[in-house]
Amino acid sequence: MLKDTKYIDAKLTTVYEKCFDVKTIESIYNKIRLLRSIEEKYGLEALDVASDKVGDIVMSDAIFALFKTLFSRSAKKKPTNYKELIFLKNLHHQKHHVQ
Repeated sequence: MLKDTKYIDAKLTTVYEKCFDVKTIESIYNKIRLLRSIEEKYGLEALDVASDKVGDIVMSDAIFALFKTLFSRSAKKKPTNYKELIFLKNLHHQKHHVQ
């Protein structure tokens, strides 16, 4: 997560040009991009474990389906509030070393 968005986008472009579709979707850079877009959408910071955000959230089925595809080992259900979202997001930041 220490690389900037331009770097991630450049890496994804390279991956798209050189890899098969299945390998591309499972790229670590797609995981980083998805986690960053979730953070941006819900106003969270990377590895933010002490967020003061409370309340319910609505995550689209499409975004959660992509999340489940990229993090296929996740048995978590779709988050419905900030507490669940922060737990799920941080679990995957640490679990997949997407820092």
